[in-house]
Amino acid sequence: MIRTAGALCGLLVAGCAGRGGPVAVDGMWAYAPEHMQVHPLTRHDVDNNALEVRVELLDNDDVSCRGIGTLEVVASRPNGGLPMVDRLLINLDDPDTNLATYDDVTRTYRVTVPLGSVETLPDQVALKVTFTPQHRGPMTVTRRISMRSK
Repeated sequence: MIRTAGALCGLLVAGCAGRGGPVAVDGMWAYAPEHMQVHPLTRHDVDNNALEVRVELLDNDDVSCRGIGTLEVVASRPNGGLPMVDRLLINLDDPDTNLATYDDVTRTYRVTVPLGSVETLPDQVALKVTFTPQHRGPMTVTRRISMRSK
């Protein structure tokens, strides 16, 4: 009876062990970002004359996830013009920066691109966002954002 109770307790403890989060599989993280998108919440913040860029990283199952690496955001005039402001580099390797930039509710990284130095804003801005994760080469997406106030 005691032996049976001990075996049962052992099974219960083993069965209750936590998963412990994603694990490396063949040197790769199981739920690492494999592609991304400029999220539809991206907008021109008229009050602060800035672009509020939302970047969503997605794993191989198309599930939103966080990432470790470098995020670069460039805002240009839509016809292949030079960047309107300096490119922004966000170091997501730094845990504090990663946490401060990530929005749990929308599951996106939020990057503010100030446009204060731009005298005349075009009707649209071309965004180029590049995420360079630690586990693979860079991934890049582009999107045009309307600058009209609503």
